[in-house]
Amino acid sequence: MAALLAVGLALLRGRIRALLPARFRKGDVLAACAAAALYATAPANYLEGAPAAANLLCGSILTPAAEEALFRGWLWGELQAALPSGRSVLAWNAALFALWHIGYVVPNLAAGDLAAVAGKVAAGLAYGVLLAAIRRRTGNAWGAFLAHGVCNLFRI
Repeated sequence: MAALLAVGLALLRGRIRALLPARFRKGDVLAACAAAALYATAPANYLEGAPAAANLLCGSILTPAAEEALFRGWLWGELQAALPSGRSVLAWNAALFALWHIGYVVPNLAAGDLAAVAGKVAAGLAYGVLLAAIRRRTGNAWGAFLAHGVCNLFRI
């Protein structure tokens, strides 16, 4: 919900940059088709019925769209304007993305399972680095959105 609010405010202010490619290339379309095929064939869609469809919509489409608009759209542009290099933009973007997902470790932290906390924080940072690297390489958030959605589909 917070991501949707932040994206809405950024859109109102015209501050989100490079969400989609200026021109979709063959690779952009093929990646979208591959992601759509994975969505359509996910076993949970057929085993769990309507709750699975709702989870697919929220977890693998809406949430990644909002988070990518926030992190690889608005925040990326703000970091580019403030930082001297693409590497520092990537590093800060990934770190802030990992921090955004810190809520996933609260149950492990409460249980005193520090190994699980460390693993989840490291995974969140690696996930952030992957998505930021895709954004940096492509120049837009489209590929990061697709990768984010597919990873969420498989609960990675």
